[in-house]
Parts: sequence; structure tokens; C-alpha cells
Amino acid sequence: MGRKKNNRRRKRSPVTLQSSQVNNPAEVELLRQWESRMPQWLKDAEAVFDSGDKDRALELLTESRIDKAIENLSHPERVFVLYGIAQVLKKFEQKESAEKYYKELDKTTSYSVVNYEIAAICKAYGRITESIGYLEKAAQLRPNSNIIWNSMGVALMSTGQKERSVECIRKAVELEPGNSKFHSNLLFSMHYLSEIGLDVIFQEHKKWSQIHTPASLQRTSHSNDAAGDRRLRIGYVSSDFRTHSVSYFFPPLLSAHDRGKFEIYGYGNVESPDDVTNCLKAGFDVYRDIFEIDDESVANMIADDRIDILVDLGGHTGDNRLPVFGYKPAPIQVSYLGYPDTTGADAIDYRLTDTFANTPQSQKYYSEELVFLPQSFLCYLYNNSAPAIAISPVMKNGYITFGSFNTNHKINRPLISLWSQILKANENSRFILKFLGGNDKEQAEYYYQQFAEFGIDRKRVAICGKRPFTDHLAMYEKIDIALDTYPYNGTTTTCEALWMGVPVISLVGQMHMSRVGFSILSNMGLEFFAAKTPQEYVAKATALALKPEALNKIRGSMRSRMSASPVCNKNLLARNIEDAYRKMWVKWCRQQNSSAAVVCDSLSEGRHDQVLSGQLSSIAKLAVLVDEFLRAGRRAEAYKCAAEGYERVSKGEKAPDVPDAIFRKWDVANEAILFLKICIALNAFSSYFNVPHYMQMFKTWLKIEPDNMEPYIRLGLASALQYLQQGRAASEQTLELLEYVDGRMKSDRSAAALGLARGEISGLSLPYDGCRIHVYPELTNITTYVLLEQQDWFEQGDLSLFRKLIRHGDRVLDLGANVGVYSLSAAVRTGDDGCVVAVEPSSRTFRYLRESAKQFDHMQCFHCGVSDSSSIGSLSFGGSSELNKFSEDEGAGNCEKVELMSVDDVAAMAGVDSFDIIKMDVEGFEKKTIAGAVKIMHENSPIIFYEIKEAKDVHFELIDSFKDIGYDSYFYVPGRSMLVKYSRGTEIDDYLLNMIAVKPESLGRFEGVASIEESLQVTV
Repeated sequence: MGRKKNNRRRKRSPVTLQSSQVNNPAEVELLRQWESRMPQWLKDAEAVFDSGDKDRALELLTESRIDKAIENLSHPERVFVLYGIAQVLKKFEQKESAEKYYKELDKTTSYSVVNYEIAAICKAYGRITESIGYLEKAAQLRPNSNIIWNSMGVALMSTGQKERSVECIRKAVELEPGNSKFHSNLLFSMHYLSEIGLDVIFQEHKKWSQIHTPASLQRTSHSNDAAGDRRLRIGYVSSDFRTHSVSYFFPPLLSAHDRGKFEIYGYGNVESPDDVTNCLKAGFDVYRDIFEIDDESVANMIADDRIDILVDLGGHTGDNRLPVFGYKPAPIQVSYLGYPDTTGADAIDYRLTDTFANTPQSQKYYSEELVFLPQSFLCYLYNNSAPAIAISPVMKNGYITFGSFNTNHKINRPLISLWSQILKANENSRFILKFLGGNDKEQAEYYYQQFAEFGIDRKRVAICGKRPFTDHLAMYEKIDIALDTYPYNGTTTTCEALWMGVPVISLVGQMHMSRVGFSILSNMGLEFFAAKTPQEYVAKATALALKPEALNKIRGSMRSRMSASPVCNKNLLARNIEDAYRKMWVKWCRQQNSSAAVVCDSLSEGRHDQVLSGQLSSIAKLAVLVDEFLRAGRRAEAYKCAAEGYERVSKGEKAPDVPDAIFRKWDVANEAILFLKICIALNAFSSYFNVPHYMQMFKTWLKIEPDNMEPYIRLGLASALQYLQQGRAASEQTLELLEYVDGRMKSDRSAAALGLARGEISGLSLPYDGCRIHVYPELTNITTYVLLEQQDWFEQGDLSLFRKLIRHGDRVLDLGANVGVYSLSAAVRTGDDGCVVAVEPSSRTFRYLRESAKQFDHMQCFHCGVSDSSSIGSLSFGGSSELNKFSEDEGAGNCEKVELMSVDDVAAMAGVDSFDIIKMDVEGFEKKTIAGAVKIMHENSPIIFYEIKEAKDVHFELIDSFKDIGYDSYFYVPGRSMLVKYSRGTEIDDYLLNMIAVKPESLGRFEGVASIEESLQVTV
């Protein structure tokens, strides 16, 4: 059953019941005749108002004139005139006067339409409980009105009566199954229920699609030019191009779009445009107002505009235009931003999210293919005029104040139970609850009673309502810790709280709506504020409340942390989304231009053997082999296959059938750049170790992707390094290249690359994993070079596992910390409740490490080396700090004398009796280090990351050393998130650098992070 076509959609004031929607004969007559029987003076007043003279119109509608006009009217005539007066006053925005005459009319009549109008006015003034009373009366008079039941459901939701609300909205849907708006409202409302099955809500979304966007409506072909690299037209559809929460997140993307590559269209379904609407209009290349246009006509308009990718920003929120997407007016259709779930519409191909907001396992609950952006899926438009951050109120009050400023739709009984537990655990603490209807006494009482049922005196809870925006932000000065809602997290409110310096404790669930808080916090390096269980939610809020000084310090640094994070980086978001759009587009173009068999499903399900046995070209089989070797952790073999594939493609061999799944994985458009990027990633960890070979690859890369700045900056870095390693200044050509890159990228990275190549930088810190890392201001230093080249350390698999294992409150020891690549990642994740101890023997390197550590009160740095006892050793310097070597000899020449201590002594000095995780890179002193860690390693069970490979030498004897004190050694296979136990004779990948030593009692730490396997099964 399709949606009925309406030629035009009438502009609406608040929804008014029409004569076709009532069944009371007298009421029908009222609605039909009131306009024709309006007195002339009332018509004159309306005409003056329509001419724009509002003041004169109001003069014609004085109370004395109205009273005189209706004084001697008969009852039937009085009914028509009173209704007409009330309707005109409502039109004039004179709601109080209109309410007076509606109520006077209600005294002598029983019309549902009158009760409905009174209810609407009560709602507008925030008198929700009174509004529900009139809606209930209207429903009694007309029980078959879907409009009344829907309105009652919406009003009940505002009072916290969510189950009853959903029942009312469902009744509205049952009365008019073809009404897509009411059905969307039902879907949206279901998310506010405290307990809702994922499969139940998914099936309801699919039901919506079957009724309102059936496959029969969809266009089956599109005439868009299938050129993968051309400028694309992106269309955004929304009813929220106005003052709305979406306006905090969409404008940054709109302003940051690369207009050289994308032409941006806006389709605004805005009932009441405002200043935000006008501002957004100016930001689009083309803007079209679609509010009064029916769905099919809008779809035809979009097709005529030749939109390549159409993006819905509203989902099943109010005034959505999802039925337009049912006609498939664009070849690619995407859901993004405004709705926390699937649309259910088969006509929508993709949904943009990130790996924090959605897990890969959640795909089965989405009709769209999930596209995971590498950082935050949103960017917050922070308010520069926001009040300055005040000190934590606990510093003045002497007690902690918790708060939630989320809509009360998201507040439920289980959540209030958790909040009450937090209040009980924190003596004398208070709670501020602020929501739209908080000034309604009945609504406030409803929540006071719920707190009381859990043993919380109302004196400890303050409930308030809507405030002007500036006052609203200023209210954050009154709370120390914000408590996120669950299962429906806050988004705008979470960002506002963080911007005002208030830490947010968020409970993480399975659904997107339960993980948005986790996404925002993680992208700010604050994932330790996210709780995985209700008990942890209470514990984390309580633990934070016990540290007022730390709270105050967190508050003072929060705004700068947030502004430097992906959550406020519009250019980063725009590039990530544009990359996603380009990949979608290239895939569609390949489908149009190639008749090759589609093997994506086989790949995604791991059926590589079936793919290889099929009729694929040799190049495609090489691509599949590369993918499988990488998944198996056999990187050297993967490189050999990639190098062969690239050589054959370079000679002109064609491969139209390389699986799309592999292109998506490597974010590439064709097989030439696929094999080239794999070679670049695998050749030697970094171009630092093979500059000439990499320079040639970078030159080839920029020829294939001339608009991509990545090969340009990498070529510039490699070229500058080559000159500097020869003792020469970078050439003018190299500097011109880096100047061009910096002009285009305008980032810390590009500025640092240019400054170092010029020799103009004497001190350098770079953005790193949610903080900043101080590094050698020298391109010849390996760490500095790699961080500029790859924007992270090259041990990405092991470092990723290290980061995932760390929990809030952990104690982490970094032996041989260098400038802090591992220890800073640990400090970001442990939070102030944790402890990070970093040990570095080089005095110069230690200075950089110590400077970085100043960001964290819970990070301690020790300038020493580690051995089995206290002594003096010698550190000989290599060409870079990573190549320094230890010995216990006096040393000569280019050496530094270093104090040596045992690990147990370091721990004692740091005041730590045990560690959860240790990273160990002690340049040949591993055995002595283990011997000197009797208490820390022998008697306790930390997980230990240790370097097993030095140059080409593999130190298998270390496996035995750890075995002697109860540890098994494992290696990590990142492609499969698998930890594989090493046994004698196991083949070691040429690229393996680190092992992970784990005692059996610590294996549980890997649950949900990596599977534990006795051996590695390889299918190729």
C-alpha cells in the first residue's frame, strides 16, 4: 500500500480538526458554517490583520466590542460567532484571549474541536497536565479521532507517562494506517520506553517501510553521469533547518564542505522559517523550500536537479519527508544525524555513524548499510558567546550537585532509581532536574514523588523549566557532574555540559541512542566517564564526586580539550563524510560500468576460498589473497602479493572484478591505488626506513589521486628527510611542495612539516590521541617523522590492543617510554583515578616526556633505566632516540651515564604496589628487568607488552624467561582481533615486533577485546 498523493500540502497553523475528520453532526455543522456566518466586523478585523496592520486589527477586537457583539445573539448564532472570534484571535497569536472564548463556548456546548483547541493553547503555555485533561474530554466526545489520540500521546510523553503515550499513538496509527506521520511518531516514541527489544523496534520500522515506501515506488534507473571522480551533487533534506538541536551539528558540515568537489543542495521542509533558516539558506549552493509540495513532486524535483547522493537528516522525527526517499529520486540515499535508529526504508542505502556510536554487530538491526566514520560522526557548533567556565560549585557549597538538563521524555523510573542510588552514596549531595515542562507543578510533582519512592527527600531535588538560552547555559555553573539519560542518551545537552566544563557520566548500551554519549566522550579522550553497567554508572559518578579538586581541574580544562577534539573539528568531519560519499559513489559507478560478478557477500562472510575458486581474474585473486594474509597476520606474504598485483596493474593488466568489499576496506577507487596503498602500508612500516623507494610510490600515488593531499605531504616529508640525512638543507622544490600542502591543509601537521623542513622550529608538540605529545623538533627523529607521516605510531595493531585494554582507574607502567607514545595513550584512558608511570633513561628524551606529562596529574616520569638492581649503566646514542642502546659498561664517546633501578624500586618510588598493564622496551635488558621485578611481575599478574624483535634478531629466549615466572606469550592478529598463543615452532610473521605476556588469571581482561586462540588457522 503506497502513500496517497496530495497535489499540495497546506501550510499549517497548529493542527486544526477538519469537518471531514469529525463524526458529530452538530460539530460538522459548526466547522462548515462558522466562516460563512462570521459577522462583518470580524471579517474586517481579519482582513486588516492580513494586510499587515496587526495593531489596527487588535483595536477592532477589543474585549468590550466582542462582549457587545455577542450580547443579544441566540444560542446557535452565539456558538458560531464565539468559535469564529476564538479562531481569529488564535490566528492573531492572542492565545490568552482565544482561550477565554473557547472556554466560554465549552461551558454551553460539547464539541471535541473546542476541547482540542483549548488543549493546544494549554500546551503552548507549558500547562501540559491541563492540556491532557482537555484532550481526554475531546477523546470521550470523539473516540475515533486519530488526531486527538496522537496529540494525547505526545502530551503524555511530556509528563513521563511513556507506556500510555505509546498506546495512544498506536491507536492513532490503527485508526489511520496510511498516515506516515503518525506511524513515524510511533517509531520515535518507542525509543523512550525504558525497556524495548531491539528486534521489536526494528520490525516496526520495517513495517513502516512496507506500508509507506513500498519497493514499487522506487525508480529502477538513474541517468546520473557514472564518472567516479567528477564533482558530485549532494542533497540534504530536513525539516530542521531552523532553531533546533540539529542546527548545532549540521552547520559545521555545511560550511566545511569542499565546494570544488561537491555541490550542495538543501531541501527545507520548514513550517516556520527563522534567522537560522536564512543563515543556512545562504550556505547552500542551491536551496529549495519544499514545505508546501507533495512527496512525489519533491522526488521529481530532486531527480530533475540530478542529485547524486540524497541525505535525510531527520529520520522519523517530526515533519519528516521520508516518503520522498521511497521514490528513490537519487541513485544513492543516506540517513544521517537527526534520528537515533534505522529508517527501515529499503530505498535508503547507507547510514553514517562511527565505531563508538554503533558496533559492527548492530548491523542486523539496520536496513541501511552502516558506514563507520574514523572519528566522531558529528561536530558540535560550540557557542563562542557562552559564559566563561566557573569553578565547580562544590568548591563553594561544600557538597556535590548532580544534574540532568535532558528532555524528560528520556527520563524513566529505572534511571531515577540509579540517580537516587548516586544521591544516597554521596552524603548531602543535590540534584537539579531541568526540562521543558519543569515549571508545570503537576509534572514536577510526578518526579518528586518518584525520587521519594526511592528514598530521596524533595529538598535534595530542584526541578525547573525552560530558560532563555544564555540563562540555560549559565545554569551549568550550578552543577558539578552531569548524569546522562538512558537508554536514550543526550546529544546536544551532553555537548553543552562539556562545553561549560561539566563532566558527563554516560551509561552505554547496545543501541545507537544508548551509545552517543560514549561516542562524544571517546572522541574527546574521556571514555573513562562512560559506564558499561548500571553499577559502574553509580560507581563512576560517586568516585568522581569524591575528588572536588580534580573535578575543578577537569572543569577548567574541558573547553580547550573539547575544542581540540574531533567533536569540534568540522574540517575533519567534512573530509571523513566526503570520503564516505566518494566511496559510495565509486561503488555505484563500478556497478554501472562493470558486469563483473559481485563477490562482496562472500568476502564479508569470510568465504575467501569460495571467491578464489570462482572465475576471478588473476589480479582480483591477488587482492583476495592480500586480504586473507592480512587477516591472518601474515603481513610479509601480503606485501609480496600486493607488490605483484601493483606491478601487473602498472603493466596494463585489467581487473574489473576486484571485490568491492576490499575497495571499501582500503578506501580506494580502483585496483592501481589499492595495491599501491597496501605496498605503502606494508613495505617497511614507514618511509623513514626506505626513503627512495617510498618517494617513488608517493609520486605514483599523487598521479593517481591528484586532489588528495596525503601523497603530497608524505612526498614532501620523505624528500626533506632525504636531504637532512645527507646533511643538506631541504631543496627549494621540496619547500615549495610543503608550502603548497600547508596552504591546502592548514593543519598542525602540515605547518610542522614545513617548519621542520625549513629548520625554523625549536620546540614542537603535535596532536596525539586526545592530548598533545612533545617531540624532537627534528625530522630525522623516527617518532617525530612517523607521527607526522602517519598521524600515529606505526605499531598500530599492538598499540590499538594496548589502548583497548586500558580501563578507567588502571595503573600502567611504561619502561623505555621514549617521548611517551604508549604512556600518553595510557594517561588519556586511565583518568585521574588511574596512575601512569613512565621510565626513560635518555636525559634529552626525558625532557620531552616530562613536558607532555604535565597535562596529567596522574602521570609520573622517572629519569633512569631498569635492571635487576641499582647501579650505573651507559646509554649509547644511535641516529635517533629509538635506536639508543644500553650497557652496564662505563661507555665512551657518544654515551650518557644512566642510573639503573629495579622495577620494584621504581614502583616503590612511585607509590604503586602493582600494575595492570606494562609496556617494556628496554633495549637488551629484558632478562635483568624481569629479574628485578619480583613483586611487580613475579608476585602479581600484569599484562606485559614486550619487544621480541630487534632489527632482524628475534629473541625467543624471552618467551622462556616469561614462562619461568608463569606467563604464556601471545601475538596479536589485528585483522581478526585475535590473541594467539605462541608455542615452540610457531611461524612468526616477519613484521611481528611485540609479544604479549599473560598469566592465565589475567586472560579475562581480553573478553570483548580479543578472542584467545591456541593456534592460528589460515585458510589460504
